Parts: sequence; structure tokens; C-alpha cells
Amino acid sequence: MFEMSASADYFLAGVCLCCAGGAALGAWSLKSEKKRARRILLAAKAAVLVAAALSLAAMDLFIEAFIGDDFSIAAVAQYSSSDMPFVYKLGAAWAAPAGSLLLLAVAAVVLFALWLVTVKTDGSVFNATAIIVGAVVCLGFSLVVLLVAKPFAGSEAAVAAGAGLSQLLRNFWILIHPPAFILAYSAFLIPFVVVVASVFGGDTETAELYLQLRRWLLVGICFLSVGIVAGARWAYLELNWGGYWAWDPIQNLALLPLLGALAALHSINAIQSAFGEFRRWTLALAPVPFVLCLFLAFVDSSGILKTAHTFGRSGMAGGLLSFACVCFFLWLFCFVRALSTVSAVQEQPSVFHFAKAKILLWSNVGFVATAAAIGLATFLPVVLRTVMNSTSIQISTEFFYRRLIPIGGIVLVFLVGFYRLADLRQRRDSSRLPTLACCAPAIISFGVLYRVAGFSVLLSLGCAAGVFSIVAIALRLFVALTNREKIGGYFAHFGVVIVLVSAGLSGADKSVRTSLEKGGKLMLGDWEFVYDSFETISSNGEEKAGPRILLSKGDRRRANLWPYRSTYPAKPQIGVKSRAAIDTGVFEDICVSFEELTSDGKVRITAKVRPFMFWLWVGAGLIIAGSALAAIEGKAQFLPGFEAENRPPGKTHSLV
Repeated sequence: MFEMSASADYFLAGVCLCCAGGAALGAWSLKSEKKRARRILLAAKAAVLVAAALSLAAMDLFIEAFIGDDFSIAAVAQYSSSDMPFVYKLGAAWAAPAGSLLLLAVAAVVLFALWLVTVKTDGSVFNATAIIVGAVVCLGFSLVVLLVAKPFAGSEAAVAAGAGLSQLLRNFWILIHPPAFILAYSAFLIPFVVVVASVFGGDTETAELYLQLRRWLLVGICFLSVGIVAGARWAYLELNWGGYWAWDPIQNLALLPLLGALAALHSINAIQSAFGEFRRWTLALAPVPFVLCLFLAFVDSSGILKTAHTFGRSGMAGGLLSFACVCFFLWLFCFVRALSTVSAVQEQPSVFHFAKAKILLWSNVGFVATAAAIGLATFLPVVLRTVMNSTSIQISTEFFYRRLIPIGGIVLVFLVGFYRLADLRQRRDSSRLPTLACCAPAIISFGVLYRVAGFSVLLSLGCAAGVFSIVAIALRLFVALTNREKIGGYFAHFGVVIVLVSAGLSGADKSVRTSLEKGGKLMLGDWEFVYDSFETISSNGEEKAGPRILLSKGDRRRANLWPYRSTYPAKPQIGVKSRAAIDTGVFEDICVSFEELTSDGKVRITAKVRPFMFWLWVGAGLIIAGSALAAIEGKAQFLPGFEAENRPPGKTHSLV
């Protein structure tokens, strides 16, 4: 163990030295003439590449410790065990706070190095500033890992077999959830570096700048979406509420960088349509996801919010908060400078260009306002508890599920369709046929759902807005396929509409909590639940016990569900784990959770019927696929003359 720990610490120290050297070389190049500066920056780039290689070596040693059951390392002893399958040992490597921060530092250094490889080194101020900022950020992460997190710290006492990963975390989706988030955090570092370097370099007008921002924002959005969906799927399968969202503080805050990235991405799309005023929006918003990710990492490690995700208060919290504050003030400086130096080109006079610009503007306002509302509602209980010294203050989830989400979702869904409709009418030279094709089915669906099906006004409006937007997106997609245009964004918009509509429909779930004797029946809507028998199974030190519930609808038997509770007689410290039984259908999901077996032989269960859950996962998959496709489709197209008209005199550098 000593040799591994020493080698890993040497690797981490080497990463710190290389990053510090890269930053110092970048600063030196600023005082050198251009040809010499180029050679210096090439050396700085080489130093960052060496840092990436050393960080990968350190991560490899950490993973080897878990796979090889090296319980002399505290993280391995606490989160792994010799009887765990290989895949769970791999997941345990980033289940620990130190392991997750190590993975974050490694991912940041590696992605920054990969980005530097794609950047042309021409000795410009942009090159130098980018290397300085990126290397300093990577140095900060590496120092926190080396001096505070200490992932290779030894165990205080000899351990024969580790405690093992929590039973709740032994799930395929939770193995994807943390690394996807960490890769997203690291990908958002690149837009932060690009914007800071461009603002300090005095060149914020080149088209290539916005192409780089677009590409890396899409990469971050894709990974962050994967992380959020994987976490939601894990919660849906493993947690007793049988839902995809518990309105947990960390889940709430995970939406903030996603909303910021979406706002920045839509600003770039507006620039592609020659709405120059959105350059300021882009430069203001593109660095925000990375800053928010740092604050989210601080909250996750500080314990200031009561959440199922937090690791509890650790020594990393102070370092992460300081790091986040430095990046925040750097972003604030760039924001103020960009407002005063970046020019804004007027939109084209077309009424449809004007409509599209206003839609994008209000979309950005909506993204920012939603993020602010979520952040305020998440931290408000903490502030009130601190000020009023009360532990009973909390924000009701009803406010979000029944008010904020439906209204905000309807507006967002409508704006997506309205934007595509304006784009379509512009393409068809203001023909009114697309408007009729979108509005007619939306009006009909609202009338049917509200008058015939008895849906609420909000739910009917949401579904009508969804129909309107889906028709608009489909028509615009057909035009794009005909003209061989890029199509990734259309699939992502399809996914957004489907997710929001299905989330609204799933909110109309039915739930009942009751006790059943053997042979007893429970009716929930059209579904019949029958308590058939009680079953106990013991294997591998785990004892599972729960009722067999026969599920049927009318004359058709749907499923035999077995919700159970697990106990571990040999390891009582693990406690009791409950696992709900879920039957998935195209239009309805059935969830049954088992609470206890009463003294008189009855079982206490909770049964839920959640509509349209299947489509929520389909929509999430379309968002991820669309984002990935948009990122790899190639360069986005700016209007002719964009770069020539807006490049300041004497600026000749290129990002690639």
C-alpha cells in the first residue's frame, strides 16, 4: 500500500507542477514577441499534456486499489468489499468523496488537454490567456485532491474485508450517474476558458469562438442530461416513492447548470441567425454552467443542505467554495467588460427574423428566471432556518409540481413550437398553411381533453401546446431533411416537448396506502391489486421478504409483483432496504411498495398508478441523442460575412 500511495502522490504532485509550469509559461509568453511566444506556448501545451498523462496514471492506481481489494486504503475499506462484483467495485471508486473529486480533477485536466490539442498555437493573447486560466483551474482541482481530499490515505485500523457499497447504490444507473455529472462539469470548463481568454484577448467577434462554445456546451449538456436521467431512473427503481424526482436539493441544483447551458446555447443559435445582440448574452452565460457546477460540488460536500446525495461535511468544502468564488468573480469581471466592449449588430428587418429573436430572448429570460426560482426555493429554507432559528420551515413540493412546473412547462413547450413555426414560415415565404397545420390539431386536442376527457385547464393547455410544437417541429424537420440540413436540434426539441408533457401527465398519478389480509383486494382506478401470498427468500447473507401482489385490469392479468424488504442478519449495521415492484407499460406504470407485516398477518402497502412514464424516458433519450448528434454533425453555419464584418482590425488568430 505504501508504494502505491507514494507513487500516486508523486503523480498528483507532478500534475500540480506541470499545471503550475504551464500557467507560468503562459504568463511569460505575454511579455515575449510573437514568434518566441509561440514556442513558449507550445512548451506550456506540452506541460498540460504531461499533466493529463500523470492524472490518468493516478486514477488508474486508485481504480486498481478497488479492484484489487487493497483495504489498507481508507476509501477502499469504507466503500468496497471483497465479495462485491467487479462492476460495483468500479462504481465504488467514485462513490467516495475523495474518489469523485479525483475523477473530477482528472477529467478536467484531460478534457482541457484534449481541447488544447485542437487549438492552433499562434502566440496570441488568446492562446496565452486560455492556457493560464485552464492550467490554474486544473492546478486548483489537483491541489484540493492532493492536500485535502487525499484519496490514497491509509485506514486507521487493519481491515480484513471492507464495509462494502451501500445496497441502494448497487444499481446499474447509479454507476453511470456520478461519472456523467463529472464529465459534464469538466466539459463546461472549456466554455469558461474560451470566454475568459477571448474577453482578455480583446477578440470576441470571430465566428470560430462561438463554434467552439457551441460544441463544448453541447458536450456538457449531453453528459449532464445523461447524469440527470440516470439519477432519475435510479430513484424511480430504488426509492420507495416510486417516482423519478423527489425534489431533493441536489437534484434541484443539478438543473441550474443545465438551464444556464441551454440559455447560452440558444444565444449562440441566435448569433447564427445574425442577431448580434445575443453576443453579450453568450459571453455572459457560457461560463455560468462551470461556476454553478463548482458551487454544486461545494454544496454536495458541505452538508449545508439536508439531502440524500450529500457526502456530509468534509474538509473539501472550504477549498471548493474558495475556488468557486474566484471563478465567480473572474466571470463577473468578464461579464462587465463584455457589456462595455462587445458590439451588437441589429437584426434583419424581416418580421419572422424579429419574431425568432424575441422568442429566443424570452426563452433565455425563462431559463434564467427558472434557474433563479429553483435556486431561491432550494436555499430559502436554509436561510430562514438560520435567521429564524426554526427547523420546521420548508418549501412544499406542491408549489413546484402543481404551479411552477406546469406553468413554466407550458410556456417553454409553446415557445419551442412557436420558434420552429416562425422559422418554417420564413422558409416558405410567409405562407399561412404551416400556422393552420399547427394550430388546428392543438385546438382540437384542447377541446377533447378539457370537455370530453375531463382534464384540468392547465393539463389540457400543456397537451395542446405539446401537439402544436410537435407538429411545428415535424414540419420543420421535413424541410431540413429535404435540404440536407443538420437535424440534431430537432430531435432534442422533440425530446424536450415529450418530457415536459409526459411529466405533466405523470403528475396526475393515483396513490393509496392500505393494509390487506391474504386474499384481500384493492381497487385503484381500473386496476385490481390482490394480496396472494407472503414470500421469503434468503441468499448470500440477504433475506428478502414481501407479499406477492397479483395485478389485473378487467379480465386481463397484467403482472405478479413482489415488493420486498431486505435485511442482513450477518451485517445488521446495513439496516433495512426496501425495493418497490414496478410494472412498466406504454401508457401507465404501476408501483407497489411494501412497508411492514402487521401482527395480525396483514401487509401494509402503497400502490401508485403513474401515467405516461414510458414517454418521459423516451423524451429524455431523444434529448441526449439530439444533443450528441448536434455536437458531432460538424460546424454550425453562420451567415456569410459574419467574421469579415465583425473581426477587429489586426486580429488574425484562429481557434483551430
